[in-house]
Amino acid sequence: MNKKIAVILLIIFAFSLIAGCGSRKSVGEKLGEKLGEKLGEKLIEEAYKQAAGVKDADVDVDGDIISVKNEDGSRIVIGNTEWPDNILLPEFKKGKITSIIEDGKGEAMITVEEVKQKDFEEYFETIKKEFPEKILEQQSENYVFYQGNNSEGHSVLIQYSGDQNNFIIYGKLKKD
Repeated sequence: MNKKIAVILLIIFAFSLIAGCGSRKSVGEKLGEKLGEKLGEKLIEEAYKQAAGVKDADVDVDGDIISVKNEDGSRIVIGNTEWPDNILLPEFKKGKITSIIEDGKGEAMITVEEVKQKDFEEYFETIKKEFPEKILEQQSENYVFYQGNNSEGHSVLIQYSGDQNNFIIYGKLKKD
């Protein structure tokens, strides 16, 4: 008898939630999104652990942003569109950031797409001024590779592909 009452109360409670939140479809959509997100996190986590050969990883899916944090502190963020505030590089305000990889050792790599050549050239001049020591540079018509250090010993590596309108930049993170 108590079980029947509990089931009836549970049904009434669930119905009131559905009615209070609008249509069943919106509740179902929200539930489906949340379950899909959790399932996606678990699948990504397992695939990452196997591919990276690690025992533990923390995956967070938040809308279009996927973040994977490894047991050694390294972090991969895919879909983030904001320049990280903890990197010792001048901010590139054009293009579209598609991934950020932090290696857990104080360095990061940022991939930027949809980069116009003029915007890259302006940024590249800034990079060359701020990292003018121990230079390794190679350029062709649609390709730039540059590695340099600054007076504090921090290094930068930047690679631009004009054919693909993207670049990758690698640099040090600020210490906490």
